[in-house]
Amino acid sequence: MPTPEGPVSLIDFIARETRKPLPPELANLPHDAAVVRYRNNRGEDRAAPAGLCHVVCDNQENTLHERAIMPPHIRREQIRRYAGEYLKELRFNDICLKVSAEPERIEQKFLRVPDLEFGHGRRLSVRGTAGASQVGLDNLGRKRIDMLRDDRAGFYVKERFRRQYLILPQSVWESWGERFVGDLTRAVDDLYPEGGGYRRS
Repeated sequence: MPTPEGPVSLIDFIARETRKPLPPELANLPHDAAVVRYRNNRGEDRAAPAGLCHVVCDNQENTLHERAIMPPHIRREQIRRYAGEYLKELRFNDICLKVSAEPERIEQKFLRVPDLEFGHGRRLSVRGTAGASQVGLDNLGRKRIDMLRDDRAGFYVKERFRRQYLILPQSVWESWGERFVGDLTRAVDDLYPEGGGYRRS
């Protein structure tokens, strides 16, 4: 790895730049450890010792995701313990930050989900309204999309689109923006053909 003093190995560079004492996973790395090379999201070359790399699974790995979710009472207790052990003496320059040892308690408020009305007088209700299709709160989202796709229901109002604007950050547009706009156009046209076509002008 190039440095102002000349090239050094990646392991030596990490050991030199890491705060002492070195954590065990760094101290125990062999000097002939394999190196993983990759590009960051700016396209720059980066490298890391393979021993410090770990497999990261996204939410598509359902079994791993479910096992990673802790019950709320365990999660809250671990947060409380972490705050008490590590967040007691936080400093920012000359300012001492104090974190409460006890979490904020918020008064519970319940929102009654209103009935949803679709085309042809069809309604969807989680509150037992007479004449409406009944659904449980846990299945409301799926039933709602089914009703929007149903020819006997569909959207409550069916009219052509007026002008709309989609604003994307330049970094998004230059990476996957075109794909995003294409996917959005196809999804809207499939769900709401009455709009007259969702296309760029």
